[in-house]
Amino acid sequence: MKKSFRPSARLIGTIGEDIIKDMHAAVVELVKNSYDADANDVIITFDATEDNRLLLSVKDAGHGMREEVVINKWLVPSTSDKLKRRISPKGRVMQGRKGIGRFAAAILGEKLELETVADDVKTSLSINWEDFVESKYLDEVLIDISTSGTEAENGTLFYIEGSDEKLDLWNDSEIEYLIKELRKLLTPMDNTKTDEEKDEFNITVVFKKIKSEKFQNETIEIKPLPLLDYYDYRISGKIHPDGTNSLIYQNKNSGIEEDAKEFNFYLNDKEKFTGIVNVDFRIFDRDPEAIENLVYELFNSGEEKLGKNEAKNLLNDISGVSIFRNRFRIRPYGDDGNDWLSLDKKRVQNPAQKIGANQISGIIEIQDEEISNLVEKSARDGLKEDAYYDGLISVISQLLTFVELKRYSFRQKTGKGRKTHVFSSQIEVLTDFSAVKNK
Repeated sequence: MKKSFRPSARLIGTIGEDIIKDMHAAVVELVKNSYDADANDVIITFDATEDNRLLLSVKDAGHGMREEVVINKWLVPSTSDKLKRRISPKGRVMQGRKGIGRFAAAILGEKLELETVADDVKTSLSINWEDFVESKYLDEVLIDISTSGTEAENGTLFYIEGSDEKLDLWNDSEIEYLIKELRKLLTPMDNTKTDEEKDEFNITVVFKKIKSEKFQNETIEIKPLPLLDYYDYRISGKIHPDGTNSLIYQNKNSGIEEDAKEFNFYLNDKEKFTGIVNVDFRIFDRDPEAIENLVYELFNSGEEKLGKNEAKNLLNDISGVSIFRNRFRIRPYGDDGNDWLSLDKKRVQNPAQKIGANQISGIIEIQDEEISNLVEKSARDGLKEDAYYDGLISVISQLLTFVELKRYSFRQKTGKGRKTHVFSSQIEVLTDFSAVKNK
């Protein structure tokens, strides 16, 4: 006798609730779906029913889906369709390649209505996620799908209804966190591109009847977090897998700007590194004098006058090292408290030389999985921790050490650094193996 696997209907809840990290991540997944659909704009709307149930919609003007696409691809859990296609009709690299993003709606509310228009045909379906219970098999939960002619433009609308408890979850702090996540989702490198170079993708969040008084009736245009030009030190450019680079090191305090051709990385037998990596690391001293200079520079540039605490908060908002691929950030790198490079741990051991996580605003751009071999986990909680991931950490850590030594030397010469005991200084010289490492 031969039998096949017969998935429980509860599998859908497992995909949604157990794999997608939280409700913020669920919204991010739906936004990525709109990007994959070649939309230029996506609008997220928060509202409530008369009896205080959550109404959340995500609407885009992408290419939409035909009925056969909804049936044969959208309704197929973990489909490999995007993985095979890789590129959208408009030429965008697909973001939702794991085939799980659509089930993010199950986290956000109990009911989903989907309307999608493609080629003058509207396809609609309704799903009650509470039907997917353990007592049923997946093929026993039937979903009504209808089609009708329409003159509406192509696009897709997710209309999600949730309980009053779901509505209560979206308080001021959770909304602020979502806005920050959406801002961090978009690479700040887009700000450096010309209009011709940019691939337009706009995110708007609309708040209507919600419990938050702060965001009531607000409309927010999501913009990437800024790349401050008032850093103390910066290193930016490309690192190639053969060890060469086109990196530029800048020290704004001394006016130095030079290439970093002398930077070389090394890998051990358990580390691998493939693909070109773009980096842009901006480093801030954060001592009282540096903060005063930041406040002065911001004011002179036409920014609103900031106090010292406000300047520190601005640095806190943009601090951390994020990893981006094809315009979008890979979570959790760059999240608050996610010190994946162990910067704070190293700084505790050597505070005079090492850079802390709150002193750096860093961007790393990696290439596609097929080139870099850096594979994103299905659970959307980072990259697979293998030899290629270890290689990336090793190369970036060595680059930061390169910058730290230059910064430390400058600060010691100019009296900006922490005073070091003579004996400690001699020990540091004796234990500086950077030249040996380079050899």
